[in-house]
Amino acid sequence: MNLSKRGVSYSFGGRGLWLTVGPRNSRTSVGVPSTGLYWYQQRRFPPPANDDEPFLPPPHYPDWLAIIGIAAVILTTLALIWR
Repeated sequence: MNLSKRGVSYSFGGRGLWLTVGPRNSRTSVGVPSTGLYWYQQRRFPPPANDDEPFLPPPHYPDWLAIIGIAAVILTTLALIWR
């Protein structure tokens, strides 16, 4: 649990996989430890009606692209473990 002046956020996961959910956005991170290879996705929640900052929806990426990225990370991790 993280506290800031904008609110409370929660982080779950461990080495190689993290999910963070806060009052304004969520972030998913997947990576291969000790390699520098990672993938992340950040999603913004709609702001309150009185927020001056404009809401821009995140770009849409095909779901298969995320699946291929996650599969590549998993396969790379397994290859590094079993060599």
